[in-house]
Amino acid sequence: MNPHLASQLNSLLAAMILLTAFGLVVQRRMNALLHLFAWQGFLLAVSTAIVGYMGGAHDLYISSVLTLTIKVVLLPYILHKLIVQLKIHKEIESVVNVPTTMLMGIVW
Repeated sequence: MNPHLASQLNSLLAAMILLTAFGLVVQRRMNALLHLFAWQGFLLAVSTAIVGYMGGAHDLYISSVLTLTIKVVLLPYILHKLIVQLKIHKEIESVVNVPTTMLMGIVW
């Protein structure tokens, strides 16, 4: 893979990870939060695998597989089972409105 292409792809993935982080901040529905969490983990795993491939760091492959296994598959599955068992089908109550939440997310 071309190093310039890998760098651009990794920058794109970083931007998408940032967008999913902002989506997690403003999302109110539990199922959508789980999906965003899983997508963020998938993007992180792909980014880690690309960095590992380009840098020849094979230990990053292990990190990528662990991220994929735990953050994309295992945690969303466990959280989904808890949501079903606890019968949580409503939105999360917000303390502050969405624009204020976004500004707080940007500051921190």
